[in-house]
Amino acid sequence: MKLAVVFFWLKKHLLAVITVAVFAAALLLRISNLNYNVPFTDEAIYVVVGKMGLFDSDWWSYGAKTWMAGSPYVYPVMTAIAYSFGGIVGSRFLNVIFGLLTIAAIFWLACLLSKRSSDQQLLAGLIAAAILAFAPVSLYLSRLATYDMPSFCFFFFGLAFLLSAEDKKEKPAKAYFLASILLFLAFMTKMVIAIYLPFVFLYSLFKAKKSGGDLFNLWRKYFFLPLVILFGWYGLTNLAAQVSYSGSQISRERMAFSRILFEFWQNSGSIWFWWLVGSIGLLWKKQSRQWLVLTAAGLLVFLFHLVTRRLSTLDKHTFIGVAFLSLVAGLGIGELIWQIKPKVIKAFFAASLAVFLIAFVSFSYQAADRYNYLWLDSSLILNYLTSVVKSGDKLLIEIGPPVILATYDYNNPVNNTTFDWFEYQGESGDQAYAQAAADGYFDYIQLTSNRKIENGIFERVHRQIWENLGDNYRLVYADGDFYLYRRT
Repeated sequence: MKLAVVFFWLKKHLLAVITVAVFAAALLLRISNLNYNVPFTDEAIYVVVGKMGLFDSDWWSYGAKTWMAGSPYVYPVMTAIAYSFGGIVGSRFLNVIFGLLTIAAIFWLACLLSKRSSDQQLLAGLIAAAILAFAPVSLYLSRLATYDMPSFCFFFFGLAFLLSAEDKKEKPAKAYFLASILLFLAFMTKMVIAIYLPFVFLYSLFKAKKSGGDLFNLWRKYFFLPLVILFGWYGLTNLAAQVSYSGSQISRERMAFSRILFEFWQNSGSIWFWWLVGSIGLLWKKQSRQWLVLTAAGLLVFLFHLVTRRLSTLDKHTFIGVAFLSLVAGLGIGELIWQIKPKVIKAFFAASLAVFLIAFVSFSYQAADRYNYLWLDSSLILNYLTSVVKSGDKLLIEIGPPVILATYDYNNPVNNTTFDWFEYQGESGDQAYAQAAADGYFDYIQLTSNRKIENGIFERVHRQIWENLGDNYRLVYADGDFYLYRRT
C-alpha cells in the first residue's frame, strides 16, 4: 500500500522530482575537484584587487578602474571574501553558487515565456535548465572565479523580474524596481552586458506601452527612472576611467573572422542540436517572433565580437548566447512533447530525448575537461617563490597575478612588476624592461619557457629581458616551463 502511495506521488510530481535531480547533478559536477589548477590570471588579479581594497584600503595602486571590465568594488570584493575562507576553492565555489542561480533564472524565464499550463511551464523550464546546466561552457564558467558568472546571473534574473512585471498580479512596481537594480548590478559586475541593455530597454518599453497606462506609469517610475539615476551617477563618477579603458581595448587585437567563428563554435557547438529541435517546435506552433528574438539574443554577443574583431573572453561570453539558445530549446521541445497526441509516440519521443540528454551530459563533462588546462600549472614555482620571497623584494614576473596572489602575505603586491606595463628611468615598454634588467633593478626575474609563450607582446618583452640578464642574475629555479633568476 505504501509503495502504491509513493508511486502515485512520484507520478504526480515527476517533473518536480526530475528538476531537483537536475540541479543536484549540476551541483555535484561543479564542486568536483575545484582545485583543478592554480588560479588563472584573471582569477588571481580579482582576488588581489579585492584584498588590497577591502583589507588594506588600497583601491588605487593598481588603477583597476582603467583596465577592469567591471567595477573593482563589486566582484573583487566578493571573491576576496570567499578566498579568505577557502583559498581559490572558496572563490570558485562562490561562482558555482552563481552558476546554479543562473540556471534557476533560465528555468524561471522559460516558465514565464511559456504562458501555458503549470505542467507545460515546468517542462519548458526543466528542459532549458537541463541543457544549460550541462553545456560544456556552463560547466567551465561556473567553476572559474571570474566576474562573468555573477554578472550573467544578475542579468538573467533582471530579465526574469522584468518579464514578471507584465503580470499585474505579481506586484509590477516591485518587479520593475528589482529588474532595474539587477540589470545595473550586472553591468557594474561586467560591462559586456551593455550590448544587451538597449534592446532590453526598448523591449520593456514596448511591452509596457502595449499593456496600458497603469503599467506604463509604473514602468517609468520604478524601472526607467532608477536606471537613469544609476547610469547617470555611474557616468559622472567613472567617465575618465571608461574613456581610458575603451581606448586601450579598441586597438588591443584584430583577429580574423575565421578564428572568431571557430572559437564561438568550439564553445557552443554542442547546443545547436537542441536549438534545432526547439526551433522546429516553436515554428510549428507559429511562435516565430519569440524564436527570432531569442535566437537573435543568442547570436548578439558573437556578432559583437565579430564586428570588433576581438577574440579575448569570447569563450566566456559565449555562455550568454548558449543561455538564450537553451530557452529556444526548452520552449520548443516542450511544445513538441505536449502536441504529440498518441501516448506511445509521446513516450518514445520523451525517452529518446532523455537518452540524448544523458549522452549530452557525458559528452559535456569530458569536453569541459579541456578548460581545466587552458593555462600552465605553475604550482611548483609558486611554492618555491613563497619560500624565498621576503618583504621589500622587487619581482619581475612573466606569469603575473598568480605570483602576486601567492606571495601576497610575504611581500607588498606593488613590489611586483608584470609584462603588461613598466616605466624606468624615463623609459617605458620594452626599453624600460631591458634597462632595468641590465641594471639589476629586480631582486627576482621569472621567465616562461620560450615554447610556452603565446602572447606576442610578452614574447617581445621576454626577449629583451633575456638578452640583458648578463652577469647580474643567476638561475636558481627551473622546471622546464618556468625559470627564476636571482640578482647576484
